[in-house]
Amino acid sequence: MPTLAIVILAAGQGTRMRSRRSKLLHELAGRPLIAYPLRLAQALQPAHLVLVLGHLAQEVQEALEPDFVYVIQEPQLGTAHAVQQAQPLLQGRCDEVLVLYGDTPLLRLGTIQEMRKRHEQEQATVTLLSGIVAQPRGYGRVVRDSAGCVRAVVEEADCTAEQRAIAEVSSGIFLFQAEWLWQHLPQIAPSPKGEYYLPALIGQAVAEGRMVLAHPAPDAEEILGINDRVQLAQAAAILRRRTA
Repeated sequence: MPTLAIVILAAGQGTRMRSRRSKLLHELAGRPLIAYPLRLAQALQPAHLVLVLGHLAQEVQEALEPDFVYVIQEPQLGTAHAVQQAQPLLQGRCDEVLVLYGDTPLLRLGTIQEMRKRHEQEQATVTLLSGIVAQPRGYGRVVRDSAGCVRAVVEEADCTAEQRAIAEVSSGIFLFQAEWLWQHLPQIAPSPKGEYYLPALIGQAVAEGRMVLAHPAPDAEEILGINDRVQLAQAAAILRRRTA
């Protein structure tokens, strides 16, 4: 079984929560938001687990168990830059790297297990978790060719009219072959804002003729990210429904 490392990205400012507290510590069904991806990650029994913190890092650390491994992303220059902060701790120590988010609490363990199983069976270099949504506004679209192969993830602002109609969207959750990831992270070009994003790696893998998969979650609600109090309330309602 390949050795798994998990990196949880939790450095964002969460300004849309309009709170002085870290977004990650807002409660969802009686637990802090960050507790959900942490519990999922621990259930996957990785060899290594690293949390990437930034905004209000000390507040988050003080609220969690002291034995977690943390790195600090400062300045915060995008998701690829965040994963690079964990590279010195993980390079040469794992075969696969799973990237999760501190504000995505609804993922089910079985979904990630199936994603990982498919990644290994098809010997993929990159596998992303996608979702089929009725209203894809705000999400990056998963672009496939006529054979159904993934070619890119295109952010909404860059989509053509045809691409905007695509219902399959990216969750931002990725599973990578580790050594390929470490080799290619430094090759990512900066965005116009000077930031570095993980979806750029899809283009690199496609250009090399490597296997890139998009694994749709069984239920698109699993990929809901919490950016504001409205979405927090939506997630609470989903959890109540699941419990019932």
